Amino acid sequence: MTLATPLSAPARFALVIDGLCRAVAARIAAKTIAEALITLIWRRLRRIDTRFQALVARFRAGTLRVMVAAPRHAAPRQVPGAAAAGPAPRFRLVASSRAL
Repeated sequence: MTLATPLSAPARFALVIDGLCRAVAARIAAKTIAEALITLIWRRLRRIDTRFQALVARFRAGTLRVMVAAPRHAAPRQVPGAAAAGPAPRFRLVASSRAL
């Protein structure tokens, strides 16, 4: 018995996308989805795969930019003399004009 060599993450991703495209193709044969919609789904899946593979290639080549996390916004400043009652309620109950 021979053990299969483990696939890399990009190869596994490509297999997943290929499997999804085959499932979409099966829907074409079964005519359960409109052909125009199937074409859009197929193109989207292939674009996702192409972009992912390009990202992996840039990572391996060392040309992928390091993304720095955006700074968090500071908490809103308190106005001096304002009561610190906490945040304003987002929702309030509205009394019904009809008597129950």
